Amino acid sequence: MNKTLKVFFIFFLILLTLSACSPIAAKPAPDQISVRLKWTHGVQFAGFYIAEQKGYFAEENLSVTLLEGGLEFDELDLVSTGQDDFGVVGGQIVVSGRRDGFPIKAVATIFQISPAVYFSLAESGIERPEDFIGKRVMVFPNDIKLPIMLNNVGVNINQIIAVPPSTDLASLYAGEEEVWTGYVTNQVVKARLDGYEINVIYPEDYGIFEYGDCIIATDDMILQNPDLIERFVRAAMRGWRYAIENPAEAAQVTSKYSDIENETFLLASMKAQIPLIHNGAAPIGWMEYDDWQAMCEILISPDYCEDEFQIQDVFTHQFLNAIYGHEE
Repeated sequence: MNKTLKVFFIFFLILLTLSACSPIAAKPAPDQISVRLKWTHGVQFAGFYIAEQKGYFAEENLSVTLLEGGLEFDELDLVSTGQDDFGVVGGQIVVSGRRDGFPIKAVATIFQISPAVYFSLAESGIERPEDFIGKRVMVFPNDIKLPIMLNNVGVNINQIIAVPPSTDLASLYAGEEEVWTGYVTNQVVKARLDGYEINVIYPEDYGIFEYGDCIIATDDMILQNPDLIERFVRAAMRGWRYAIENPAEAAQVTSKYSDIENETFLLASMKAQIPLIHNGAAPIGWMEYDDWQAMCEILISPDYCEDEFQIQDVFTHQFLNAIYGHEE
């Protein structure tokens, strides 16, 4: 071997050794995002917990912080001002928020039918909205469905006795309230497990439709970082699909996040919400233009929705289309 070839061979071996010892190109750091839930931790958010615990968020290179919501939080403000990246709110909040100037859109919805209902003890004899007259009815701030539902059956909101929200069902059992506002997947389940017969009044039976637990993002994020949204929504929908197919495991995973340790309650709640989330007619998370139009007309006003409001400003199919392969 001549000298030149020998030098080249040695140089090649050095390069080969160095390349073998060099670290593999580092994976980009995961995107840090926060999600403001609409209430305290519970099975209504089980799909998000599954996505985190099963590594679905991590597979999309996301590090997700799931933050509790509640009456003291304004999800629209937190998301609009960038304090949180995503929020989970009811359909009526999306519509009224957009009307009020919040630059947000729904990018998916978890509940095809809202689990929010009105309910009473069966022994009270309160079975219909007409029975609310003269009764002590729990009223949440900004509940625009209650007066509309009552009006649809000829009852004025002033004919009820409005009482502030409570979180302790003992006050219902004691008769301090006669009608509660709650979730058929939460408080109704708990009351029945406590041994009470419950009458449930569904707003949908009285002309009021609403999507529940819509995932919202800002217009700016949709425009500037669509890939991030698509990755988050894809992982979340994957988590929800797993939760629906494995309700017992979803309940067990939820117990790691929730203060509620009663897995009998968590499993019953999980099973109760499955038909509200997915009935096989549409992919999980799907939304329809006509449904948003109906929500706007019912919960805002027909004239406003027809003349001043663009339903396309309320939601987008962009990310669900990318995930499921649908076309607008």
